[in-house]
Amino acid sequence: MDKLIPFFSYDIMSRMIPGGVTLALFGYLRGRLPEPWASLFTGVQSWKAIVVPLTLGATAYVIGVCYECIDYSSPLRRLILAADNAAFCSAWSTFCNKSNKDASGKVSQQLEVSSLCLWERLVFKGGQDRGQSSVFAHCHRFQAEYKMFLHLIYPTILFVVFALCRHKLLLGTIALGIIVPVFFYFGYQRNERRWLQAIYSGKELGLLEPEVTCAPQNGV
Repeated sequence: MDKLIPFFSYDIMSRMIPGGVTLALFGYLRGRLPEPWASLFTGVQSWKAIVVPLTLGATAYVIGVCYECIDYSSPLRRLILAADNAAFCSAWSTFCNKSNKDASGKVSQQLEVSSLCLWERLVFKGGQDRGQSSVFAHCHRFQAEYKMFLHLIYPTILFVVFALCRHKLLLGTIALGIIVPVFFYFGYQRNERRWLQAIYSGKELGLLEPEVTCAPQNGV
């Protein structure tokens, strides 16, 4: 059960919350639901107390999975991988500095990613060794937070489009110029924290390769 909790929390934070925000956005923009949908939320039928939440949760989850697919579709793939690599490099430099190593503001050592990257090794360790599951869960929590902020950008972009179509330029400008950069920044910070925790954990578990120079392109 303790091994399922990190993945369950990841699904909630990175998929269901952004998907739920998207559903709320459509409800807000629509003003009121079409009659067939509105009938689901009215009445005293007992089955609706079970079916409606499950339907909304499943729909939010599907939307979140679609956002996951969009993450690594061209041309966003290059941008997301570049931001992920920058977060890793920053975390590695912090690790080197705190370890009294010569980082010189650059990544002097990096992880092996040709067959098994650090993240994949942590996943394997967490699934194989019961004692290491909490280590992976801690890193996975930061990844979930990073993905949540990243995926909240998509409904914000949808809001911008709808706002501009309805000639609400001020709302669209605020969302695009403030909210989107804030979500991206928060996501970057959480991703950097995820990599820092993963590097420290990898060092303690002996998962780091001492003389590898390739950059991570794991696309996680």
